[in-house]
Amino acid sequence: MTHPLAQHGKTVTQTNPFSTCKLGKILTNMFCISPLMKYHQRLPPATPTLGQPATLFPVYPDIPAFQYTHAYYLQQHQILDNKIGQTLDALRADGLLEDTFIFYFGDHGGALPASKGTIYDRGLNIPLVVRIPKNYQHLLHSDFSAPNNVRVKGVVSFIDFAPTLLELAGLEKPPQQDGESFLSNTMSLAELNSRDTTFSYAEPI
Repeated sequence: MTHPLAQHGKTVTQTNPFSTCKLGKILTNMFCISPLMKYHQRLPPATPTLGQPATLFPVYPDIPAFQYTHAYYLQQHQILDNKIGQTLDALRADGLLEDTFIFYFGDHGGALPASKGTIYDRGLNIPLVVRIPKNYQHLLHSDFSAPNNVRVKGVVSFIDFAPTLLELAGLEKPPQQDGESFLSNTMSLAELNSRDTTFSYAEPI
């Protein structure tokens, strides 16, 4: 089962989408967390089957140990894709899908060569997909009400998540808080795409 939220390596805001509600409810639904953690699922262990070895990028060592690691990494994507589908199906069955903001984002996993812990693109970029529920679409700018997915080219950082959630909940951002909201009824797609700055660093290895 393949789902739109598993478009790895893309920064996408899916327009489907967001009545002003209290922060507790919006946070609960946004992250698919209930008091019983009904929608939280851990990934099962994977046993990768290499089959025909994949072509590796030149920065990766072409040795059996890394081929296994790379196959394991790719298989985790397949397992996660199925888990996302199960979570969406559960939300739909409970009648909560169109009341729930879904944020899909990644980390860099293990320390693969020239990735995590470096300031190369592979060390900085991660996937981010936001599914906007229909019942809350009015909280966003009309640019995000198109019937199809919207590809966002602007830069978004993790420190922008908290201000975004506060704004969607109708709350003011504390003056001492870092980051800027990236979803609101005043944030146009052009303005979001104009964001081209982020601050990063890496320590010598």
